[in-house]
Amino acid sequence: MLIFISSMFIIGFLFFRIRIFRYIFSIIFSLGWGFLALAIAFMLTKSNVSPWILSVVVFGLGLLVHKGHFTAPDHTAVIHYRDR
Repeated sequence: MLIFISSMFIIGFLFFRIRIFRYIFSIIFSLGWGFLALAIAFMLTKSNVSPWILSVVVFGLGLLVHKGHFTAPDHTAVIHYRDR
């Protein structure tokens, strides 16, 4: 349990501090969605081409959705509030 909690903190730290880790994490996550779409499409169709096309489209959409993760930490400003 302790290993799981510390790995979650390490992944969170790397995601927000190191830019290349954000890229790798988003690519791996998008590949997962692409493979899921590929498996579902192979179950639903008899075609051999359509599942691959759907997989590439879903992978591209996954990267497009994660585009905000690439630019958000660089374009944010820290706002300090007064203590009440």
